[in-house]
Amino acid sequence: MVEHMYDEMGVSGEAAEGSVSAVTRRLASVDLDSLAGPQLEARVVSLRRALDALEGEWLRWVGEADRRKVYGRDGHTSATAWLTHAARIAPGLRHPFG
Repeated sequence: MVEHMYDEMGVSGEAAEGSVSAVTRRLASVDLDSLAGPQLEARVVSLRRALDALEGEWLRWVGEADRRKVYGRDGHTSATAWLTHAARIAPGLRHPFG
C-alpha cells in the first residue's frame, strides 16, 4: 500500500503530493481493531519503512531547495528559518538543516 506511493514521483511534485495525501486518507480509514496481531505488526513495520523512505526523499528535496536558496524569496536567511516557518517544524527538530 504505502510502499507504492512513489510510483507517481516522476510525473510531478503535485501528483506525488496528491498520492501521499491519498495514502494518508486510506491509512486513516483502516479499522485497526479488525487487524489480527501479525497483520498489525507487519503493517506497522511497513509503514515505518515507507516513512523512512519518504523522509529520505524529502531531505533530498530540502537539500536542493537549500542549494538554490529558495528560502530567500520569502525573506528568510536560511533553509532552517524558512522550514521552521513554512513547514511549521518545531525549533528542536531543525537539526537536519544545519
